[in-house]
Amino acid sequence: RSGTNAIKAATYYNLTAANVSVKRLTGATTVLGDLSIIDAASFDLDGNLLSLHGDVINNSTSTGNTLDDTGAGTLSMVGSASQTIGGTTAGSYRLRNMTINKSVGDVVLNDPLEVGGTLTMTSGKIITDATNLLTMWLNANFAGGNPTSFVDGPVEKRTNNADFTYAIGKGT
Repeated sequence: RSGTNAIKAATYYNLTAANVSVKRLTGATTVLGDLSIIDAASFDLDGNLLSLHGDVINNSTSTGNTLDDTGAGTLSMVGSASQTIGGTTAGSYRLRNMTINKSVGDVVLNDPLEVGGTLTMTSGKIITDATNLLTMWLNANFAGGNPTSFVDGPVEKRTNNADFTYAIGKGT
């Protein structure tokens, strides 16, 4: 259906946003598999927590932000293997908050990702490169980080000339 559709707060195995519409979470949601965004759909956390154990797969033809958060929600990457954010079409991902708390593996960016609130690094790395860049917005901040949880690759900070601490580097 076109327009805006609510996604019930629940636990799903896989979750697919499809058709010409914005899919909005209505509460804390867990996806044990992949979040797929297809057709001309987009996905909005809408201020809620999304705990994702699989990949973000963007195959949407939408020209806007295909993964977005219009509130103060959090995408929490919690899978027990490496996870990716990307797909067959170059996506636009703009999150308010993101947490990396993985028991095993890393999060690999296959598309650029922007964080406007807090990036919390508890366990696991974010792998970036010059094309698939992590960008921290003007008022964004960083929490956590340790020798096994950091950004491995380039990070951009849109600055207001304030101090900013990055968790980048190697554990050894």
